Amino acid sequence: QWAAGWPGTSVGTFGGVIEVIDFTESKDGKYRMLVKPDPTENKWPTQLRVGSKVFGWVMLDDVPIWWEVWRQLNGFPPNMPEDNKQKEEDIKPKTAGK
Repeated sequence: QWAAGWPGTSVGTFGGVIEVIDFTESKDGKYRMLVKPDPTENKWPTQLRVGSKVFGWVMLDDVPIWWEVWRQLNGFPPNMPEDNKQKEEDIKPKTAGK
């Protein structure tokens, strides 16, 4: 009965900030993320702790539903929010002496 009356558990949303994402995926194609509570959101319940095996998702750019259906049917990657995009030269590895 610990979840009775919690509005967040019926919707399943607790705001958080991603701290770490594993570089490699697990056998079943999933990535592990370490998330800490978002200080601007409501507090997380004490029962929600490390090792709880909660499922989460990362919110990407807001798009119309027709765009998302079209994107998934055609296998295109999701839209990233503009402020999180890195310039291509920031991603490329630097070589010594150049």
